[in-house]
Amino acid sequence: MLRRTEDTPFGHLYKSILLSHASLRRSNRPGRLSGPSDEGPVVSVDEHQGELVWVTVCRRSDIPDGRGWPVRVGELYIAVFVVGGAIRAVENHCRHLANPIDDGHVRRGCVTCPWHGWKYDLTTGEHLTAFGRKPGLRTFPARLVGDEVQVAVESGEATSS
Repeated sequence: MLRRTEDTPFGHLYKSILLSHASLRRSNRPGRLSGPSDEGPVVSVDEHQGELVWVTVCRRSDIPDGRGWPVRVGELYIAVFVVGGAIRAVENHCRHLANPIDDGHVRRGCVTCPWHGWKYDLTTGEHLTAFGRKPGLRTFPARLVGDEVQVAVESGEATSS
């Protein structure tokens, strides 16, 4: 039986540590979010393709080798990675406990959640388990234009606040 964090001994303390750690992590790097009420980095919408909008979210040089870079588009939290020279973008919430995965180690096209070790294929978003591939993270089309990293989202998601 699963128990909520608040129902376990010291659960409230654990939850506050997680929240404060996430805030500190996000504010330690330029362009990162410093809290849930922030508007996030300034994004520029520059091209429409059907119902998708390409949004500039960061520079290629922002993404560290072997790790991801967190960005925010409207209400979407997205982690951007470089895998074999290609840009990959997935939602930045692990399916286990919704912790951010942008700091996870990237190896062979997969990211491992730094919190509890869940693995995801960065191309398909699938959760990789001992029992096979399971539904995992939402993926977003991504591309590199010059030094700008762009992610495609639905037009309503790019402007929601």
